[in-house]
Amino acid sequence: MALNHGRVLAPLTFHSPARRRGLSAGVAALALIALPAWPADGPRPLRIVVPFPAGGTLDLLLRRLAEPLSATLQLPVIVDNRPGASGVLAARIVAQAPADGGTLLYLHSGLVTVQAMTGQLDLLNMFQPVARIHSSPYVLTLRGGLPYRSQAELFAAVQAQPGRFSFGSGGNGSPAHLLLALLAERVPGGLPLTHVPYKGGVEYVRGLLAGEVDVCFALPGAVAEQVKTGRLRLLSVTGPTRLAQFPDLPTVAEAGVPGFHAEPWGGFAAPAGTPAALVARLAAALRLAAEDPGVVALLHDQGGRLDVSASPAEFSAALRGQIEVDRSVVKRLGLSNN
Repeated sequence: MALNHGRVLAPLTFHSPARRRGLSAGVAALALIALPAWPADGPRPLRIVVPFPAGGTLDLLLRRLAEPLSATLQLPVIVDNRPGASGVLAARIVAQAPADGGTLLYLHSGLVTVQAMTGQLDLLNMFQPVARIHSSPYVLTLRGGLPYRSQAELFAAVQAQPGRFSFGSGGNGSPAHLLLALLAERVPGGLPLTHVPYKGGVEYVRGLLAGEVDVCFALPGAVAEQVKTGRLRLLSVTGPTRLAQFPDLPTVAEAGVPGFHAEPWGGFAAPAGTPAALVARLAAALRLAAEDPGVVALLHDQGGRLDVSASPAEFSAALRGQIEVDRSVVKRLGLSNN
């Protein structure tokens, strides 16, 4: 997760203006042409294992991405949802898969935090990072039955009744969980919310709609329709700027927590030991697929943006830095349970 607490904590995100997107797509296309063809006896289909349930915002994005990826690689691409254990289950499935280019993990910033918190993962030894693709802010979302109209009003109510309000997340160490911990650290008096972990974003948004929890951090696309109908209410956005879809929604910083912003990210990794030529071909194909107009449009509609790594080496270096950042943050916040 790219986080800011008055200083830059992580090097993982950068803005990709239209000219850079065009250049990166051209470079990826040339790189793909220059690489050896996919082995005739290589794995078919390509399986992408994702650590959350089907039907959510990110799941829809990955399934849309699979279409141009399949066309580019001339291979069937299957999205395989394996939620559970805060992403550890999916990670272990991929780590144990053959290192033949046939299996990819959707590697997101929450797994870095899970590693820092639990010690159950060793991402740089278990996997070969392939490509980072996107990043997205979260929106602080309240169930519609509650009366609070601003971030400040909610925080005041939470502090006045410690433990009365509940917060849903995708599990211990998930991006939403870490966001809450980091935000609570910055708010004078803290945020004494009761944490309720779910298997993923789909489940905790459903929990919010059902009244099982009171508030959550959600991806904008996951709650947009329910916001329009009044079933949910947005209070702030965690990014450094406002969202085009919700121009009147203030950032967390504008709403009273100066200097705070966070943008979780997502990309792909192969099992450790995957041959460099296959990793390079997969990386080039993923960069091309990410530039597909349908993928770009869907990502924009979901409130995210392209955040494409230049190479597997760049993604690996950034991931190494992120691991150190999250280890430090988890230790500082006392979230480690290993």
